[in-house]
Amino acid sequence: MRFTMWSWFHIIYLISPFIFFLILFLLTKNKSTKQKRLIGIVLSIVAVVLLFLRNLEIYLENGLDAEIIPLQICHFANFIMLFAFIFNNKTYLLYPFASTYPPPSLRLFSLTV
Repeated sequence: MRFTMWSWFHIIYLISPFIFFLILFLLTKNKSTKQKRLIGIVLSIVAVVLLFLRNLEIYLENGLDAEIIPLQICHFANFIMLFAFIFNNKTYLLYPFASTYPPPSLRLFSLTV
């Protein structure tokens, strides 16, 4: 798919993470820490499963390809986030937020695909 700069789809794509975070915040602000941790574990497992399914799709379409190895920063952050929630380690949570959210967010404003 090719994005058209500042099209409606592009604007919705830019705004969607903030809407998702706002909805998640509003739904969990009155929850206990234990419930928030459980939600984090479930969302992290969903992210890892989606990563696995995407790699399976790449494998089925292109065979064994370099893209199938999950060594990209975002892939690594999915696993770190899962371990952070499972082991309840707040220090591990800093890496995914610091390394994977700011750069892609900036990239969304300069699409030149």
